[in-house]
Amino acid sequence: MRNRLMLLYLLLFPIIGVSWSEFRFTFSPVLSMNNMPLMIDDNKATMREFERYLSMPPFAEFSTEMSFPKCELILRFDIRQVPSTFLKTGGKSNLPYTEGYVLPTIDLNFPRVGYLEMNEDVLSFSLGRRKIAYGSSFYSFILSESFPYFDHLWINLTTGSIFGDLSYGFYAITSDRSIYNAPRTLIGHTIQILNENVLISVVEQNLVHGAYPDLEDLAPFILHHNTYQKGSNIMGAIRMEMNIGNVLGYGEFTLDDLVTGVESQSHESNPNAFGWLVGGVITLLEGNEFLGPHYGSRLFSKEKLAFTRWGFKA
Repeated sequence: MRNRLMLLYLLLFPIIGVSWSEFRFTFSPVLSMNNMPLMIDDNKATMREFERYLSMPPFAEFSTEMSFPKCELILRFDIRQVPSTFLKTGGKSNLPYTEGYVLPTIDLNFPRVGYLEMNEDVLSFSLGRRKIAYGSSFYSFILSESFPYFDHLWINLTTGSIFGDLSYGFYAITSDRSIYNAPRTLIGHTIQILNENVLISVVEQNLVHGAYPDLEDLAPFILHHNTYQKGSNIMGAIRMEMNIGNVLGYGEFTLDDLVTGVESQSHESNPNAFGWLVGGVITLLEGNEFLGPHYGSRLFSKEKLAFTRWGFKA
């Protein structure tokens, strides 16, 4: 009897796994007529050139999505030509072909998107690679959605209060060590109040550079860092959003350095560094935005509350 039950489990497990999964494959060859400058071997690609490279759709794409109760896993594999080929040929196509090579030359930075996400009433988290944005603006000073993705860990705790939903967030983001010849880790803490019409958020962010973070940096509930600690750059920001009818207004103020009277006589002090932005969105017609496949769309458009709270994008 036990052997029969084990056989039944083995037969049902693949069926259940497939029923919770979605697989997609797309094929999108593109030819382009443009006047993009050609990069030569001595050139270094600029951020704008990499932006053009990522704006070109991939030659092919394979993706899978596994959904479980309050949890989902997203993996997306882009079949792209290597960036050097795209830039040296002026982006005339997205075909994974390099002159002088018989086999296709593919960018092996896989996956382009890959994360595990869980959403509970109190605890939510995201781990992996995806877009993360702070606020509704496209060019936030803290986390901008203009970047293709962040390798990250994001934890969010939410509870009710008399002013609305009170939430606390912690995130850690790493970068490629080869870019700066040293590790860089971005660590942030957010405290936020959100009700039906108003959102107020405060963030403290620490860029640890030239060293690996220690427990003082990685502890999710340590809000204050020693601003004189070597290898740390501290920033702070305040964000506010207000929703009135079909109009959403938002603003953000970010402070990196502030020269006080004591520091004004020191030649070693950094100059004042701060920025602010304001903007708004007007909804003319109600409707659902077309986003294609479901990569995080539930957090992006179907629930404004979740997007405002988390800041996740596909």
